[in-house]
Amino acid sequence: MFTFGVSKMSNQVPVQDCQARLPDKPLNDLDGNANAAFKRASAEMEAVFREGSELERQGKLDADATKRIEARLQSISDRLDKEVADSIAEIKTQHPTTPRPGVWQKTALVLALFAFLSVPLEFTVGENFVFSYTNQYRVALPYLFAVLLPAFAIMWFRLERKQRTLAYRYPTWLVRWLLMFPLVVVMSSAMVIFSPLGWSALAGWAIGTRSAPKAAKVVSVEVMREPRRSMKCDQTAKISIEGIDVKICIEGRVIGRTPKIGDSITVAGRSSLFGFLIEEIRVN
Repeated sequence: MFTFGVSKMSNQVPVQDCQARLPDKPLNDLDGNANAAFKRASAEMEAVFREGSELERQGKLDADATKRIEARLQSISDRLDKEVADSIAEIKTQHPTTPRPGVWQKTALVLALFAFLSVPLEFTVGENFVFSYTNQYRVALPYLFAVLLPAFAIMWFRLERKQRTLAYRYPTWLVRWLLMFPLVVVMSSAMVIFSPLGWSALAGWAIGTRSAPKAAKVVSVEVMREPRRSMKCDQTAKISIEGIDVKICIEGRVIGRTPKIGDSITVAGRSSLFGFLIEEIRVN
């Protein structure tokens, strides 16, 4: 059976989604131009398919012929993309809009920036930081999620109704609302909830002062990863220190032999009101 991968046609942004982003007045022009472009492309692709089917029926559909036909289909699809994009650009030029960001947009931007910047902090300085309120924070996590999940759901729903960003990228209703929207809500909530850990680690590194060594116990140790990776931790361990169980990076911080499960260790570093930054590890 003669078929080609022209699924790109099915991925085109629906005309109604484009319309939702434009003023009411030029919608008829956009609709007419887009429909005409789609009709021309559809007729040309149908002709190419018929030609390919005929070649296949005659046994002449070799690799070169297939490549030529696929190139023609791709050319038609690319031209359709350009025609629709040009129509939208022309209408936007004739009817410029400069919406001002509202409170919801500003709130989302601030929270997203705050949470996004905390991620590299947690995976760098945070790898060796023991947050002072870890146990209390773990207890509070379900309540934080219970508050932030509905709050973010409302916020992203209102943004989507106004901006239609998800509708533009994911025109299929089921994908947009049953997959992508819940994923965005959960991820944004989790990033905000865990972002204080990264910022606390940065603050502990910045204002922490050298303190007396602390006793700890090794709960588990991972095998050193080989080959080694640059800028990433290749060996971690879970330790218990002052009643807090925490996973830390021990690569490059162990003085003497590598600790094993059950070992008593002494850790040295910087202490602050936010927690303790581990810089050295010794087996007792």
